[in-house]
Amino acid sequence: MINDNGESLEPTRKARLEELVVPFTGFWGSDQPSTDREELLVLGVGNVTNEGELDLKGATKRYLRREEMSGVAETGDLLVVKSSGSAANIRSGKTAICPPELSGKIACSNFMMRLNVRRDVADPYLLWLILNSHVAKAFIREIVGASTYPNIKWENYRRFEFDLPPLQKQRRIAGQLRERLSVVARARVALEAQLAAADFLSAAQLRGVFESEEAKRWPHQRMGEICERLDYGFTASADFNVTSPKFLRITDIQDGRVDWESVPGCKISETEAKQNELLQGDIVFARTGATTGKSFLITKPPAAVFASYLIRLRLGENISPKFISYFLQSAAYWKQIKAGARGGAQPNFNSSMLAALTVPVPQIEIQCESAKRLDKELHHVRDLHEAIQDKLNDVANIPAALLREAFSSASN
Repeated sequence: MINDNGESLEPTRKARLEELVVPFTGFWGSDQPSTDREELLVLGVGNVTNEGELDLKGATKRYLRREEMSGVAETGDLLVVKSSGSAANIRSGKTAICPPELSGKIACSNFMMRLNVRRDVADPYLLWLILNSHVAKAFIREIVGASTYPNIKWENYRRFEFDLPPLQKQRRIAGQLRERLSVVARARVALEAQLAAADFLSAAQLRGVFESEEAKRWPHQRMGEICERLDYGFTASADFNVTSPKFLRITDIQDGRVDWESVPGCKISETEAKQNELLQGDIVFARTGATTGKSFLITKPPAAVFASYLIRLRLGENISPKFISYFLQSAAYWKQIKAGARGGAQPNFNSSMLAALTVPVPQIEIQCESAKRLDKELHHVRDLHEAIQDKLNDVANIPAALLREAFSSASN
């Protein structure tokens, strides 16, 4: 039966993902052109934001053979991240939708899958919203379990079941949501601009110390000269079913903070634990991947050790850890990192390269005074940053609320 709006009066039903899409595997391709390959922009997991938007920054031009073209996206295709995040912060499942202007120009890497939506049973835009919903994220947490590197397999993901109205009603809901979510998107862009302004203010405060006229007169030394130790961490076994010691990984450091409660424990011998322990005042440095160069000052840690892709800096006498930690956030420092990192899309920085970095080393009294000044100035910036981030978090919850409201109306 059909209502006055031309919509089916069939009730909302339970649908499984496998009924609505055809899955395809992605490929990384080659970095070398050849006559049997086609140039495409291949997306990695970082090119899909946590909100399901496409961010092409850092996407890589690659060359795919004909048999690797299954990952090439067309308008309305859904691009799902198979593996991302950690057991404590699962980002697998975040999903983008291919817009018309990128149809045939972008492709999934091997860490993603392409879902071609069956237009006779599902609206692509509405399905995109569903796959980014809290319901979908809860299902993903269920199928990946407590794995350290959460990975979605189609044989499990295809079983995702959810309420779905008839197609005509889907299209009406999608149209309404598209209009309302465009307002939400504009609000998010405005807040992100405010967040960028707060970050700019932080950078300005750091420049005020490390690029001042006084700073130009400070003596400099190599990082290796001011450190008692520069050590790599270790590779833990896959068994994280213990609580202590905590096993710190770069993925556990979010927005310059560590939630130690969510950091997994690991099995380690007493000797190894002593060799790899983290003490207050240590600085850990990310030496590989997209986070290369980021660092974190350890303050009041629990019993903790650190992963092999981190380097531990333990500073010598008359060196303020907080002063050096602030320098490792400055533009002067990042200029050195960008000049020295190797590896292109996946840069790396070894301990010898880190030891060769140039670091300002004024008298300890000046170090402490500068760190105290930055503590005070950046405290206000951090408060502003957190307030804006809280608003962004609220905005991020709106799509789910609108989706629930739309489905509730559709079922009545």
